[in-house]
Amino acid sequence: MIRKEIFSMYIYRFAILLWMVVLCTFSAIGQNVGGKAFLRWVPSQKSVYQGEAFVVKLQLYYEGNVSSPEIFPKLSVANSWVKEIKQSQKPVPFQEQINGKTYGVVVLKKYLVIPQKSGTLTLPAYPITIKVTVAPKPDDFFQVEQTVDQPLTASELSFSVKSLPEPKPATFSGAVGKFSWKVISDKDSLIIQNPVLITYQIAGVGNIPFVSLPLYTLPTGLEGFEIKSTDEQFLTEKGLSGGKIFTQTMVGEQAGVYPLSLGFTYFDPSQEKYISLTDSLLITVRDTTQKARSQTSTELPERKISDKGLPWDTQQPNLSHTLPFWRSDLYWLLCVLPFGVVILVWGYSQWDAYQKRSIHYPLQKAVKALQHLKKKGNSLSTETAKEIETILFSYFSGRYQLEVVDWYLEYINRLLEQHKVSKTVREELSFVLKKCTELRFAKSVTGQVVGSSEITVTQIIQILKLIEKQSKPDNRKELAIGFVLMLWVIGSSLLAAIPESQYRQAETYYQKQQFDSTITILNHIVKQGNKDKVVYSNLANCYVQTGKTGLAIANYEKAKGIEPMYSAAIHNLDQLRKKKNLIPPVESPWQQAVVLVNLNLMAGVSLGLIWLGAGIILLYILSNIRRQWRIIGYVCVILGILSVVFLRQVEVSRLRKDMYIVIASTKGYYAPNIKARELVQLPEGAAVSREDLFSGWAKVRIPDGRKVWVNQQYITGVTPY
Repeated sequence: MIRKEIFSMYIYRFAILLWMVVLCTFSAIGQNVGGKAFLRWVPSQKSVYQGEAFVVKLQLYYEGNVSSPEIFPKLSVANSWVKEIKQSQKPVPFQEQINGKTYGVVVLKKYLVIPQKSGTLTLPAYPITIKVTVAPKPDDFFQVEQTVDQPLTASELSFSVKSLPEPKPATFSGAVGKFSWKVISDKDSLIIQNPVLITYQIAGVGNIPFVSLPLYTLPTGLEGFEIKSTDEQFLTEKGLSGGKIFTQTMVGEQAGVYPLSLGFTYFDPSQEKYISLTDSLLITVRDTTQKARSQTSTELPERKISDKGLPWDTQQPNLSHTLPFWRSDLYWLLCVLPFGVVILVWGYSQWDAYQKRSIHYPLQKAVKALQHLKKKGNSLSTETAKEIETILFSYFSGRYQLEVVDWYLEYINRLLEQHKVSKTVREELSFVLKKCTELRFAKSVTGQVVGSSEITVTQIIQILKLIEKQSKPDNRKELAIGFVLMLWVIGSSLLAAIPESQYRQAETYYQKQQFDSTITILNHIVKQGNKDKVVYSNLANCYVQTGKTGLAIANYEKAKGIEPMYSAAIHNLDQLRKKKNLIPPVESPWQQAVVLVNLNLMAGVSLGLIWLGAGIILLYILSNIRRQWRIIGYVCVILGILSVVFLRQVEVSRLRKDMYIVIASTKGYYAPNIKARELVQLPEGAAVSREDLFSGWAKVRIPDGRKVWVNQQYITGVTPY
């Protein structure tokens, strides 16, 4: 019983002590929390104009260790548009001094605010709760840091919003910031009661959600319908950027020419003034009863596109080769071949010079010569063997400047060792001397040692020739194989199928107006590699007959790609565009210049320069001609390479990027996604320039300069090869 009472007493005392510690700890916490952190609004500007966007930051100032809150109330500002700016990265703390005291600062939130009324704008009080880590009091028994919740509130902040200056221009519709203005139409000419689509584009940085289109008064004869708008907004720390597109359908009610001068005005807060922009259009409304235009002297009436179609182009196509010379394998082979020859000759010269500098070179030649004589059964006399030794000695004495009278193995090895000749070389020399000894004392068929009477001048000459032959390896077999391969490559590039019968059959189908069958045959001829201007021209004629304008234009352009001045394709293409009311692509000065270039002639010039330069460089390597000639060779090669680059640039400029729409009413989207915003509808046969490809989509530049994404299957190129 006594033990239980003592134990209960100790438990009671421990509980009292623990309770006192807890009370002291909480009292310490309550005393140390105050004054550790506070909130404040920090606007980017102290005074703004009505409609001017500005950024306001919610900043936390603190001492010690704090953690950001997890819950933020929604910010609402009276008579203002407010949007939170998402921070892509975790806020980075920095330091700031206030009243001589240094605080840690972190930006908790950023908001974009656009005031809608002039007067006083008030940012409301903003309460949050943060967690603060506090240190214990000095008399705290456990000395444990504690984390507690501390409520904070950012005080209200008011500043003035200035009214926009008066008077406001008539074309001002509320835009504040910096903007661009453009007006385009999908056609410049239309028939009475036919529509034209007008697109107004506004892009820039500012109060985009509140930008509207000015009210325009259309001239009598044009009727405008409902205006539709779409916008694209990107919220950044610099403001709200993007654009707004308005589309309006107009219908011509009376024939005539209608000039439209359309203005747009915005207020620039940085300059504190209104900026007016103007763009113009000229719309022609034609009467269906007007007479057709008279033919000019350049038109060919007998080839005019009519409802009855086009006649078959009776020119004989050149189907004996697949590609023009400047596009053939032969041309590229001839361009690369001189570089290969120069590299091989230079490599062989370096290898030969290295071999001649090596002691192995004469030893190997001599050993092979002696082995060859022994295999043939030739027995050499003493004098012949001495002659061989003299030949060997001439190699070594000439290379190492050895002066010896007698040919003793040990003496020679000692001298070679003194001259720091490697052990491998000395072993090979011993092998050669042993071979000489074997040949010197070789026995004839009768068993007698061969005497000096058997020596002949022929044997000595034979030895010299064999040694010389070993220094020049026989590469005739490799050269023959290489020559045969080169002939095969050249022959394969020159030989091609000659589908004369297929072409005649296509002509027969065309005369019978079986255009689909004709298209099938001509496409098969093209796939076989027989690509000719006449084939493409007649293929385009077939597409005209079947109403496929886009494919027809593309094939006429392919015919022009082979021969830029091909009159039949040029005339038919011009007539087709006029009939379909299509705007031809505007060629740059570069494209107009390269049309006049004879590409095959340029290919010949480039080959001539490359071969001339390679020949001069080979002469320099083999005969050590003057250095000036080598420089001339380099210059010729560089000019030849630049000519090849020019040919490739001509091809890219003329053919690679040019594309045509082959599906009627092809939709152009803002992004490579069918759910993206539709920007324009392109007619069949419209000329575009391809700039990028992505996952079955093509980014193209349309005639008005805009870039849109279209389905890659809806465009076709004009590259004929």
